[in-house]
Amino acid sequence: MSAKENVQGGFYLPGKPIPEPTRKLIVDLYFKGMTFGKISQETKVSETGCRNIIHSFIEREDTGPRRNFIRAATKVTDTVLTFIEYYLREKPSMYLREIRQKLLEDGICNEENLPSLFSIWRALRGELNMTRKKLDKVPRERNSEDIQRKFNDYMDYIIDIEPYRIKFFDESSIIRTTGNRSMGYAERGKPAVEVQRYASNANFTVELLVGVDGVLYYEVIEGPSNGRELLQFFEDAVTQRNDFGIPVLEWGDVLVMDNCGFHHGAATERDLRTLLETHGIQLIFQPPYHPELNVCEYGFRMLKDYLRANDAVSVDFTELSVVMGLNSIPPAFIRNSYQHSGYI
Repeated sequence: MSAKENVQGGFYLPGKPIPEPTRKLIVDLYFKGMTFGKISQETKVSETGCRNIIHSFIEREDTGPRRNFIRAATKVTDTVLTFIEYYLREKPSMYLREIRQKLLEDGICNEENLPSLFSIWRALRGELNMTRKKLDKVPRERNSEDIQRKFNDYMDYIIDIEPYRIKFFDESSIIRTTGNRSMGYAERGKPAVEVQRYASNANFTVELLVGVDGVLYYEVIEGPSNGRELLQFFEDAVTQRNDFGIPVLEWGDVLVMDNCGFHHGAATERDLRTLLETHGIQLIFQPPYHPELNVCEYGFRMLKDYLRANDAVSVDFTELSVVMGLNSIPPAFIRNSYQHSGYI
């Protein structure tokens, strides 16, 4: 079998896994904060291939290729195919075993003609032309005229501020059990989108402050956050200095945070603005339903990837693992996130 060349200039053997040294290099570059596009250029592996290797590493803590153990296939009829397509259009994040159980519960199949997991997977890839991909969860309200106006106003204002002056704050819950699903099925070339519902069952909450030079300050608290914890965080933050003795929040900075309900509490927002203004810091809120505009989101992504990759330790020593994960976020990753979000 002759090797073929991909668009990145790399060579591969069709049907053969990517060599183990290359797979390990992809994982190492990812945890150094390099984007998938840069990793693809560096390793000459397609961006999709790089993503699949990282997702596989997060799930299995192993850089090696998957080994599939396939049971005998059962034919998927046109009727079953129609219902599978319906299920996934309603909820793209369904797992194969959930699809199988749903076919049984709805009376579409019985124990004798129920398709195997492999048969369902093959039907998704073949007849339905669907692949599993990163799931975009989009609230319905995001597309309203009012939200679009707030988005435009925010961008018009923030574009004139120097990147080093913009600081971001956000909170993220950490749950010991499996987190929200991040993958779903959709046709090739189309995103998998699912409306997300809010649920609060955090064991810990990470309060994070970042600047263009990296993570500036953080705290890990037990349970969900609230207005009192928010004020306490910034009472501490305004006194913190980096390794060079420079305050992490300086006179003339602009602090951006999201529209979480208690951020706008009458006493909380008033007292927070007073505290920040005393130190020459302006508080603004990012437009609702646009979490991608808060750079902390990318830091949380790397943190949660770290926790999943070290799941054996994270379950029993969650708080310690969170601190180690936050300390492992490279400054270059945060700076790249500023650029990705359009602030640089």
